Amino acid sequence: MLQFSGSPRKSFFFFRLNTCFDLLIYFWFLFWFLNYKVFQFDPITFLPFTILVIYVSFFQKP
Repeated sequence: MLQFSGSPRKSFFFFRLNTCFDLLIYFWFLFWFLNYKVFQFDPITFLPFTILVIYVSFFQKP
């Protein structure tokens, strides 16, 4: 949907939304941010899932 020119590593920081998986990552971080700022949930409970999402997002095949 959104295409940015540049290296794949750099385009990650612009939330490269060309696959459903990238949308899932984007909404997960949005959900995590809202829980931390709005609902004041303990962010440590989301830590394992957040690490998994970051790992898969950086090492997914292009």
